[in-house]
Amino acid sequence: MSDVKLMAENNKIYECEIGSFVYGTNIETSDHDYGGVFLPSKEFILGFERVEECDLSIKDKLENGKNSDKAIDRKLYEYRKFIKLVQENNPNIIEYLFVPDNQVLYINSYGKNIRDNKSMFLFKGLKQKFLGYAYAQKHKMIVKADHYNELLDSLDFLDSLANEEEFLLQVVLNKEHKSQHKFQLNYRNNSNRKDVSYISIADLSIQPSYSIKKAKSIILERVKNTTHRKECYVKDKIDLKFGMHLVRLLIEGKELLETGNLIYPLQERKLLLDIRNGLLSIDDILNEVAKYEEFIKNETTTLLPSNPKYKEIQDFTMEELSRWMVESGMVKK
Repeated sequence: MSDVKLMAENNKIYECEIGSFVYGTNIETSDHDYGGVFLPSKEFILGFERVEECDLSIKDKLENGKNSDKAIDRKLYEYRKFIKLVQENNPNIIEYLFVPDNQVLYINSYGKNIRDNKSMFLFKGLKQKFLGYAYAQKHKMIVKADHYNELLDSLDFLDSLANEEEFLLQVVLNKEHKSQHKFQLNYRNNSNRKDVSYISIADLSIQPSYSIKKAKSIILERVKNTTHRKECYVKDKIDLKFGMHLVRLLIEGKELLETGNLIYPLQERKLLLDIRNGLLSIDDILNEVAKYEEFIKNETTTLLPSNPKYKEIQDFTMEELSRWMVESGMVKK
């Protein structure tokens, strides 16, 4: 184990479950994810060493690209980095403050102080944060599915060709086939349309000198690594997992603005699971999105402060780090 990983483990102050098992949206194939916080050692506070996070995940993939039962997603944040992310009301980090006690794996006095002061970190800026993160999920919901379907369409087209040894570039340049596939030529020099740098297929870049056989093997490898997600797609060609997280983020943003609190599992978990399981059409999903977006954008009664409590958060952080430096023997009391 590296020195940084050892430091993160030894100086851990808080660790909890995060993700679907907290939201109440876990399904049979859901993985367990864990996150937490650690305090830095002397050289990372007083010296030149820097670290923001430590990935302690155990990687173990099945042939279809999905995590095996042995795989664990686990990340610990350095104390100051965590405080900064919470202060910014980062939606992926805010949830750490509200995880139910029975899903807290470890906590000491430093971690407890963060959770006990959760209200200090919230401010109206979470409106933009949650809307921004939700917008990113909306984009992925459609684009990721489009990529997957483009890969399958491209494979079908290449499978229809008789000569697998033919160069991919020759096929793409063949006007007779141009309407039958979604390949895009990319040139090294826009002024010289003869110099093809690579050929784009969905989110893949393939060398123009590759044969049809080679191109198919590359596309098949990408498809193999995404086929465990096949159950996520519906006839509307959207990625249901991203659709679920899109609505979840908006629900959480609304609840924080209304109450300054998050209660897990989420009360709306049935709605989220219905989205995840393909029981709602894309129009139904987008109607839910519009409803929550409208509320967040126009919310005016929230009791959250307009601006972050920078001074209060800074004083809190300095006091906790000073206490840590004394208790760990870095400085004399």
